[in-house]
Amino acid sequence: MNLTSKHSMLSAFKHLLKSRFIGFMSVILVFVGMVYLALIEPQLPAPLRKPLNQPDFMFENVRLSLLDQGEVAWELDSLKSVVLNDELTDLYEIRGRFYKNEHPIVELKSPNGQLNMKKSDMVLKNAEVVFKGQGQPVTLNSDILNWKSQKSQLEGRGNVRIYTQGLLLKGNYFLVDMQKQLLIVSANSSARISR
Repeated sequence: MNLTSKHSMLSAFKHLLKSRFIGFMSVILVFVGMVYLALIEPQLPAPLRKPLNQPDFMFENVRLSLLDQGEVAWELDSLKSVVLNDELTDLYEIRGRFYKNEHPIVELKSPNGQLNMKKSDMVLKNAEVVFKGQGQPVTLNSDILNWKSQKSQLEGRGNVRIYTQGLLLKGNYFLVDMQKQLLIVSANSSARISR
């Protein structure tokens, strides 16, 4: 056997060893890598932390409704709702309606307010309420508007204005009893008639 043939055989043998060795080592490395990945604990990102004094829940474009014996008593649409706790929810850019026999009888709007979810009471700021009865609509404005659900009463306080068909009443208090269909205004109210 000459040197060239020994060299080519040795070269072929090395090539065979290298190719099998490389294949075998590749399989071993893949197996070891998979075992390693399976055994290490995953690195999870740190949990998000709520900044102090921030609400737990905030919703956008919300409709809240109160059902009374299967019929909608009132509903509020709010661009943003912030749940403060189990009872209270802050509302922003509010539009609402009160219903009687499935027909809207009162419409309201307010830039912001608060709803007590347990009592179904609400407090609205800089509110406007429009009563739509059989006659001309009556518009009421007040700095603070309270809805007392148990009594079915709307109470307005501070800079009260009541307007209907050329009649303007100004005062600092009004109470509308929805069940009795009664409007009470403060004794110091003033009236102006315009035609």
